[in-house]
Amino acid sequence: MVYPGKFERVAPKKSKSGSIKPIRGKSPAKQNNNKGSQPDIPVDVDPCLPSDLPDPTPKEELCETAECPVYEVVEVEGTCGFELRKYTSGVWVMTEMNMKKGIAEAYTEAAEQLMEYTNGGNDGNVTMEATKPKTVVYIMDKNTPRNAYLSQFLPISYHEDPPQPSEGKPLIVKHNPEMQYYVRAFGGKPSIHQYRREFAMLAAAVKKSGLNAVRTMQFYHEYSNPGDEAQRHEVAVMVAPSQS
Repeated sequence: MVYPGKFERVAPKKSKSGSIKPIRGKSPAKQNNNKGSQPDIPVDVDPCLPSDLPDPTPKEELCETAECPVYEVVEVEGTCGFELRKYTSGVWVMTEMNMKKGIAEAYTEAAEQLMEYTNGGNDGNVTMEATKPKTVVYIMDKNTPRNAYLSQFLPISYHEDPPQPSEGKPLIVKHNPEMQYYVRAFGGKPSIHQYRREFAMLAAAVKKSGLNAVRTMQFYHEYSNPGDEAQRHEVAVMVAPSQS
């Protein structure tokens, strides 16, 4: 997969009165809740509002016990309900999720494959330290996931010469360049529908802010296990490449 890096800011469309046009969706009764589809947000909900789920545990607290990707927050005029992050280049290991299974079973199966790799199931028999987050990447066909991948950040000490997966294992070691994302964070223990709703809020807020994003990919960063007291979850969309 090729990941774009630069972004372009587009002026928001305005009404004849000069105010920014609202992002309108379907009424709650007409929201599409089909499996895998992206829920709309009601017309009376401002996508710039923070999540109504509990506040997320600060990332700094979670990354005290596990290495996390390095990024800086970039100030951009007009952002609301999300932030723009510029991540440094890095190395991730990833595996495709079996979309024929339910999302919970597919995630568990993929997570076990990643755990086997980091616990020594690689060509160097190297056991690696814990990292966060695990990231689900959906490749979208309109509003329906076509493919899904689970990926995990490798400790920086292995970036120069990362161990390769053991022969026959369905894993890919990927070198990502510097990349930029719009990110929305929340806490609690959300349902699948709530995850999708948070992503819909992010997408609508990015559009309302007049910013361009890659709409064919969705990112879900998971910093927590279901049983953890500290909970942090993030939805993200990649910044679109410049059109200039």
